[in-house]
Amino acid sequence: MRAIGLMAEADNLGVEIPTAIDRALGIKPKFFKNDAEHEEPPARDKIIRACLSGNYENFLKLGYIGDPLTIDAMKHGELPTIPTGPCAGSQPEIAFLIDPAISPGLENVIANLEIRPPQTQPHKRTDIEVAAAKLLARDLTEARIIEDRVRDRIIAELSKPAP
Repeated sequence: MRAIGLMAEADNLGVEIPTAIDRALGIKPKFFKNDAEHEEPPARDKIIRACLSGNYENFLKLGYIGDPLTIDAMKHGELPTIPTGPCAGSQPEIAFLIDPAISPGLENVIANLEIRPPQTQPHKRTDIEVAAAKLLARDLTEARIIEDRVRDRIIAELSKPAP
């Protein structure tokens, strides 16, 4: 919540979201760069960028705006009720891409958290959510946050047909 609040504040100040994330990660842009100097960002940075950008987009899609009250609440770790749209007045959900029951400890990995609209019925995973969870497992392995065998177990569990 705090990170999304800070991103909303940066957006209000006219700082582009990718620039705000780079600044938060301590990445300094090169002013003179040629094709030979192009480097891929480290795997952890890619995961953080994707997580923060995706959750900020979800924040906006849910109808939030970066008003001072919302920003202040979020900077204190609180998520206010959804202000506008079809879910107005409801509390959004913070869900896991990879269920911690599959791999304990992933409840503490920020990249595994996603802001979603409130669910009125038990949530049934979509094919897109399964694909995103599998991609996250692969990215976490590339970043050396989880081991290959853990990734394989997660993917195997996610590949089982839904009951």
